[in-house]
Amino acid sequence: MTATSGDSGVGMHINDVYLNSPRIFETEYYDMEQVEVLRGPQGTLFGRNATGGVVNLKTARPVLDELLYDIDMQVGNFSHKKIKGSVNIPINDRMAARFAGIWLDRDGYTDNLLGGDIDGRDQWSARGSFRWEIGDNTVLDIIGHRFEEDSNRSRSQKQLCNQDPSAVLGCTPDTLPTEPINSFATAGTLLSSNLLLGPLGVFDFFNNPADPNFGNPSDLRKVRLGFEPEYYADEDFIMLDLQHEFDNGFSFSMIAAHQETEVESRQDYNGTAGNEGDAAIPFGFCEAFSPAACTYFGLSTGSGVPVSLVADRDTSLGAIAGTPDEFALSTRGAAVDLSNAISEQDSVEIQFRSGFDGPINFMVAGFWMQFESATNYFVQAPGLDYPTIVLANGAFAGNPNQFIALAPGYFNNETEGYELDSQGIFGELYWDINDTMKLTFGLRWNKDEKSVQDRQVFLNVPVLVDVPTRTTTFLGSDGSATPVTTIDELIAAAAAVGDYDADPNTAGGQVYRQFDAEWDEYTGRIVLDWTPDVSFTDETLVYFSYAKGFKGGGINPAIDTNLFPGTATTFEPEDINAFEVGTKNTLLDGTLQFNASIFSYDYSGLQIGKIVNRTAVNENTDADIFGAEAEFLWVPNENWQLNAAFSYLDTELGDTATIDPRDPTQGRQDVSLYKD
Repeated sequence: MTATSGDSGVGMHINDVYLNSPRIFETEYYDMEQVEVLRGPQGTLFGRNATGGVVNLKTARPVLDELLYDIDMQVGNFSHKKIKGSVNIPINDRMAARFAGIWLDRDGYTDNLLGGDIDGRDQWSARGSFRWEIGDNTVLDIIGHRFEEDSNRSRSQKQLCNQDPSAVLGCTPDTLPTEPINSFATAGTLLSSNLLLGPLGVFDFFNNPADPNFGNPSDLRKVRLGFEPEYYADEDFIMLDLQHEFDNGFSFSMIAAHQETEVESRQDYNGTAGNEGDAAIPFGFCEAFSPAACTYFGLSTGSGVPVSLVADRDTSLGAIAGTPDEFALSTRGAAVDLSNAISEQDSVEIQFRSGFDGPINFMVAGFWMQFESATNYFVQAPGLDYPTIVLANGAFAGNPNQFIALAPGYFNNETEGYELDSQGIFGELYWDINDTMKLTFGLRWNKDEKSVQDRQVFLNVPVLVDVPTRTTTFLGSDGSATPVTTIDELIAAAAAVGDYDADPNTAGGQVYRQFDAEWDEYTGRIVLDWTPDVSFTDETLVYFSYAKGFKGGGINPAIDTNLFPGTATTFEPEDINAFEVGTKNTLLDGTLQFNASIFSYDYSGLQIGKIVNRTAVNENTDADIFGAEAEFLWVPNENWQLNAAFSYLDTELGDTATIDPRDPTQGRQDVSLYKD
């Protein structure tokens, strides 16, 4: 699933709080009480709908009337240092506080042959928990934590590639050796190669980008990066958990939570930078084509070409229209890839539970969540900046110190962002049929409202740059000239004169596209538990379950529908009918645990994603999954523990048709594919 508006199949929870944007990729967890893993469709116990399962990480809560503490320290090679610990402090008979934290610092163990070591870590997290037993039947927990990372790790690791000599795909889909991509398959190199203006010679910027013998060392821990990666992430989280038991057997709980998080990564675009001087300005370039632009950047024959560093992740205009701290000169042809996302979430969940002595009990709950995020994705490359310099008009209105160019490079943007409002009402009914059989019936109604404002920009905004003053002006088709300093101002100026249209289906480009969508669905589950008294086990459970899961549809990321008119804008919801029968047994006086199950999942509208036309596109298909599992745990004495597991899985996609962008000819040897 590759879309901001897409949902994960497995719901991540912290202390029963569903998080739409968890930091599980970055952080390390510490001072944990337990980890709950629920398989299959979920939605009738807590949180939000999930088709694949739920992971619920529960942190340790404060303990009354007892002083507890622990600390763990590690040192290792690569200057590895890690400290984690916790302390539990009783305040009085009804109050206690618990503090825990972790700090990790380590040098990188990936060798960048064009710089220093990368993939190091510099991160910390701290958590505070407070418990107050307000009365004999009421408990209040308040938990908050802060996480922060500022490392030099890459968001994506080493790229493996079997170089495509035709430059159609960059890498062929058959094998994975350590060759560099054929960069003529990328827009940047293609625009800056002699294939476009070969007779003039000025576009021959890359000397030999298709040489498979350089750019990607065979050692998986050696890379060639033109730019050191940067990785920053943070998270602020606070929750309130109120539990109350009434005298009549009912109980009540309310969990309210707020989360703010940010993640940003800047790195070399494909990790196969060339040798020094492999990318350089040809002789005579400045004098013949754009002397003002060369003066602006301080360029000369043989020097590198500017590539934007995207210094301001939200508003950078790119190298052409940027300031000196926004670009660097590259003679290796290395491109910069930057991705960042900022999100904020609020949620409230309320539950009522019965505790009757009779055979029937129930739980009913309500869930509300509001989530907002904004994401940006940049690709800036010398191969994108270079042709705009070559084609720049260096004598606008008779002024040799001004030039016109196109800015920025590639920019996929959701500054106005994605909004999600999710509501749910759910509950379960528990019926003890007799001493050995129990029936659970769960039902949920869920409604998701999603809204997206986004845009995609790619070398299609004309700007006027004044060399002495380093000011930038948007030139409208109506003859207007509007000073601009940010992407937002640039797009707004273009929209004001009608050069961009807000409707993505109208020719002329797009400012923002606006999409709103809504999905609602009923889901549920039925579980029958039987605990027979059999002679050959200490304890046996046999169960059968049926569950219906639902995951809302979504809105595909921004794409210029004027260039790619057939691209789907949205993708449909995902439904699953899950059946499972199994048994759990304790044998040999409690020393042997044996569990086994058989399951069948029937997916309708399974959401799958792929990269198409410089963005991600999600599609739907049907799928059937059948599987069986068995696990054994034997502890014959206090010195030995033996584990064994078996699993079988058979999966099949339903009738569907799609094109694999990495293998468009489907392996046929009698077909020749030419790039548009």
